[in-house]
Amino acid sequence: MFEDPRAAEEEYVNSHGYWPIMHIVAIKEESVDANPNLPVQLMEAFADAYCIAAGYLNDPNWSQIVWAKYALDQERQAFKKSLWTSGVAANRANLERFLGYSFDQGLTDQMLSVNELFHSSVWDT
Repeated sequence: MFEDPRAAEEEYVNSHGYWPIMHIVAIKEESVDANPNLPVQLMEAFADAYCIAAGYLNDPNWSQIVWAKYALDQERQAFKKSLWTSGVAANRANLERFLGYSFDQGLTDQMLSVNELFHSSVWDT
């Protein structure tokens, strides 16, 4: 689809400021009603997991891929920041684009706001 996918991806990040969102975790409203701290606790658990994973990435023996460290170094040099941001505020522009695509593609019957999708306790994360 792209003659040079790496260049296209780098251009996307440079022009938009973020890597396209790939995953969102959903919690049932009744679960949050039963445990109001759950959204924040879940975000903290994912932040802890991210730190553990980052520790592996900094270990030159973390992978069986011989040149994994070089690929990681190239990524860090190309983007100057982590592309794996966490939190609603940190991903607001990315989420808004995602919601626009969802509406444009008919996956939602109305344009939703980011705050409609997330519990108020995590809006500022």
